[in-house]
Amino acid sequence: MNDTITLTDLRDKPAFCDVIVDRLWNEWWHKRGVTVEYLRGRVLENLNEADFPLSIVATEGDRFAGTVSVIDSDLEERSLLTPWVAAVWVEADYRRQGVARALIDRAVKTAFSMGKQQVYLCATADKSEFYTHLGWREVERDVGKSALSVFARSNPEFGDIKIRQALPEDAAAICHVQKTSVLALCAGDHHNDPAILKRWLGNKTPETIVSWMNDPEASMFVAVEGDEILAVGSVMNSGEITLNYVLPKARFRGISRSMIKMLEEWATQRGATTLTLSSTGTARRFYVAQGYAEQKVKMGPFGTMTYPMVKAVTPASHEGR
Repeated sequence: MNDTITLTDLRDKPAFCDVIVDRLWNEWWHKRGVTVEYLRGRVLENLNEADFPLSIVATEGDRFAGTVSVIDSDLEERSLLTPWVAAVWVEADYRRQGVARALIDRAVKTAFSMGKQQVYLCATADKSEFYTHLGWREVERDVGKSALSVFARSNPEFGDIKIRQALPEDAAAICHVQKTSVLALCAGDHHNDPAILKRWLGNKTPETIVSWMNDPEASMFVAVEGDEILAVGSVMNSGEITLNYVLPKARFRGISRSMIKMLEEWATQRGATTLTLSSTGTARRFYVAQGYAEQKVKMGPFGTMTYPMVKAVTPASHEGR
């Protein structure tokens, strides 16, 4: 990016609010039937003292070069994820000069400086190569009516995530992970039906968790970051994966994928040749992406549709041991 271009918080250059409103409204918002007045109100929110929303403006002297925002939510279908980099705009005269990259990097670093572990961004599929080139991970595709891709960046200041075997003293935290995951992530399965939730959450107690840990045919693992448990998984020696839950805030960090890999390796080391599990509708695409084949859908024990999955594996060799 040209050394004469500077990046500044919009709160320090509020005179650029009108030009930002003009560019964003003409490019995106008028197509949604949104009035200029409404958009102006949204842009002016970036002048408040709260952490989010905020806007960063790129300028060269008194010339407007571009802008980007960091907002709480940018995709209705993923409203639990926060914050989001949004409204990236660069003037035609400043494109292909690294301005977009600089704006996006500043937005990400600003969010990380506020202690955020993850930052998200959504875009149309044709922008995937651009954002992955900038270091974003594409974590979902075809989300919502506009079939958007979701991208994520992780804060390098946070510690490594480790997967270890679960201990009895983890039981209460494991229950928290399970209940939070069901309530927040599986609404498309239970539809907040009280009867379904009562059945689904009824066995999510510390006592039940400890009893599962004590089963000699089962092995339970937790993913931890520091002292916090972010996910839990369990597998039978036979190859049946019985648990795989993750906290909403820990999604799209590769934790579920790492947990599944751990469970699969554990089962194959004990001679399993076939892995099985019962997926929710919410998670079915995730498991298919991990190589599982769907079987005939059926009604599950909680009153929701369940999707049996199967995956053939090669048991680990013990030769030479």
